[in-house]
Amino acid sequence: MHPHLLSRVSIPLLSLLTPLSFKSSFHCFNFTRLLATLDATAHDGTAHSTAHTTAVVPRRSKAVRWSEEEDASLILLVAKHGASSWTTISSKLVGRSRTLHQCRNRWTKALDPSVTKGEWSDEEDTSLRTLVGEHGTASWTMISSELAGGTRTDAQCRTRWMLSLDPSVTKGEWSREEDASLRALVAEHGTSSWAMISSKLVGGTRTGIRCRQRWTHALDLSVTKGEWSREEDESLRALVSEHGTSSTQSNSWALIASKLVGGTRTGKQCYEHWTCCTDPSINFGEWSEDETAILYREHSNTPGKWATIAQALPGRTRKLVKAQYLALTGYKQRKHRASPP
Repeated sequence: MHPHLLSRVSIPLLSLLTPLSFKSSFHCFNFTRLLATLDATAHDGTAHSTAHTTAVVPRRSKAVRWSEEEDASLILLVAKHGASSWTTISSKLVGRSRTLHQCRNRWTKALDPSVTKGEWSDEEDTSLRTLVGEHGTASWTMISSELAGGTRTDAQCRTRWMLSLDPSVTKGEWSREEDASLRALVAEHGTSSWAMISSKLVGGTRTGIRCRQRWTHALDLSVTKGEWSREEDESLRALVSEHGTSSTQSNSWALIASKLVGGTRTGKQCYEHWTCCTDPSINFGEWSEDETAILYREHSNTPGKWATIAQALPGRTRKLVKAQYLALTGYKQRKHRASPP
């Protein structure tokens, strides 16, 4: 990187940019052009500044994935203005086509390195139950600030409670009556009023998110279920090669699903099929003694956290890890029962 550019980008900022790994090299991304754009925005005079305060940022008609340039611009602007000046940040973002809400959501859900993503620990779940019992379900900002670890957002806390921990919400298999009720309500209200649908569903103990998931993954006749065809697999590989699988590209799987041959798979189906079956980096071979030892060790540290355990076993997915562990422990249990006293 050019010395003059290094003098303008602080070490903490570089540490923020590094996890994004734009092809693992800064020379692949034109930060000089980006910083020049931001400088022009900041020093373009009073008239330009006034125009920014009065300009209306256009809203997107549908979600469009964030580009690397937008992500880099957002990180630089948050480092400069802080994570509270979202109106200013959205007005100065490269392209200026994101709302303040989109910028804030992108930062908190994908880019902020202080926010924990992924599986919840037992300690976090226990803390969340305690805090909900103390504060109720209308103070998620307070709950997130007091949560053990303090690195989850209010939206993460609310979603975790509603989908996994709330004892008043029904989990597990859907009944025939619930499915029939859901079909009737979708026919009446469409697929954009899930809160209303959940409130009218038979039993009334499914969340809007659960209703949407049930419809999309099981009941919607326009969505293909079951085995993937060879043409779908080939199409998925080509689209992943084109669009990537980065977790920071939150809309990439929806985009891939919309372009897939046939066009009748969801983004979630594409993601799961890639990560569990199609990704060429997956190791479907026999397990070595070293891998088995790591599996037992990691499971003793984080029981049942298959995604976390899989991170210690390159090439092994969470489903492969779970299947292997259950196969090993099941075999040992059967062998123990069959052995003479």
